[in-house]
Amino acid sequence: PDTAVEMLEDIDADRLAARKDKAFHSLLVSMALDKNCIDICNDSIISPALSYYSRKGAPYDRCRTFYYAARVYENGMDYEKSMEYLTKAESLSDNFEDNYLKSLIFSSKGRLYFENLEYSKAALNFNKAAGYFKEDLNIDRWAVNKTREGVCLLQERNTASADSLVK
Repeated sequence: PDTAVEMLEDIDADRLAARKDKAFHSLLVSMALDKNCIDICNDSIISPALSYYSRKGAPYDRCRTFYYAARVYENGMDYEKSMEYLTKAESLSDNFEDNYLKSLIFSSKGRLYFENLEYSKAALNFNKAAGYFKEDLNIDRWAVNKTREGVCLLQERNTASADSLVK
């Protein structure tokens, strides 16, 4: 990912002629920054992708754009706007088979619901994320999301359901 950031920064986006190319570059830069844990809090980088993919493009690219826009807004603590984009991403997620992206969407929704003290909704989303991570054999992230689900259930005083997670 760090090499991707360097390579993408070497590309002068202003020299890209087609809106589609500018949008794709914008999406790739946003993805690379996120993968490098560089938290961007404003939408200046992702906005060309949002502008283009909000109306055009394959469902997969649209979904990725909405997910990374949500990450930007979550970083800026605009949780309402972040949830709006995660909901858009989720609505497109049945159109492709990328379980990893689906798991990221549900894990992010879980974090936002947890932040808003909506523990039952958070638990449900962490459970969905864990399911997709398990399908991808990503056991570390499966365990993290099952643990988060358990914490949410305990916050709701649903000890029976939380207890069933560890049996």
